Amino acid sequence: MKHEVYELRKTPQLKITLNKVDLHVIDVFDPINSGTYFWNDIKSIELNKEKIKWIFSIFNGLIDLFAGTAASKVYKFKSNLKIVLDGSSIIIKLHKVDLERMEDMLTSMEAKLTI
Repeated sequence: MKHEVYELRKTPQLKITLNKVDLHVIDVFDPINSGTYFWNDIKSIELNKEKIKWIFSIFNGLIDLFAGTAASKVYKFKSNLKIVLDGSSIIIKLHKVDLERMEDMLTSMEAKLTI
């Protein structure tokens, strides 16, 4: 039986193994995501890339401007991988992951979902 192992982050470990009938997740950062998920239970897989929270960032910048402080910063939605299952979903935070390996893994995952 062929399987593909993707170690996306070393510390804290994030490793996803794609098997013929399931995928196995080891997520030390958020252990509730760790487990085995069968392909026939997965409805979709979504990669949500990092985005800037424009309204929040502008609002805080205006407050800092009127308050006379120069501590404003840009606020962002962090990137994540959302796996939608039959009755629930898991959201895996992608902080400091190997993005090239992530793209390879997503291609393989999408291929397995279409089988």
